[in-house]
Amino acid sequence: MPIFVEVTQTTTMAGASPQQPSILVGATVFSFDPASRVLLLRPTIPASPTTELLIGVTTVLQMPGEVYEKRAIVQFPSAQPALFQILAFDAKAGTLDIDYAGESRTLSPGESLTFKKIGAGTKAPTVITLFVNHGRLADIQPLSPDGTER
Repeated sequence: MPIFVEVTQTTTMAGASPQQPSILVGATVFSFDPASRVLLLRPTIPASPTTELLIGVTTVLQMPGEVYEKRAIVQFPSAQPALFQILAFDAKAGTLDIDYAGESRTLSPGESLTFKKIGAGTKAPTVITLFVNHGRLADIQPLSPDGTER
């Protein structure tokens, strides 16, 4: 089973509240249960047998009165995520070296990293990016068309 790293980038515009209902942009492509270490994937996104690392990228935009969420899966080594760069990956140890916003860091299984950027001015957005290395998956199962477990 591949290693699973989850990346969530939340951009909050002035006045947004995290309690607002989310509006999904596109179909839900993955769901992860940390307790069981099972990744649910939309059947149209089969994991390649050569994939050593699966990256779940969630982009959240919080605006006054609305929250938009989009999810994507990146399979490494065949593709690099657009949000950050993977400098090195050790499949045996489950560690990866990443470069995000000019900072290089190592992320081991069970570790997380948080980056926060606050724009200039009173109405400037705040961007919080969270990286979580969940380690090796226990299983990959199909996600139903409505985004729930089968």
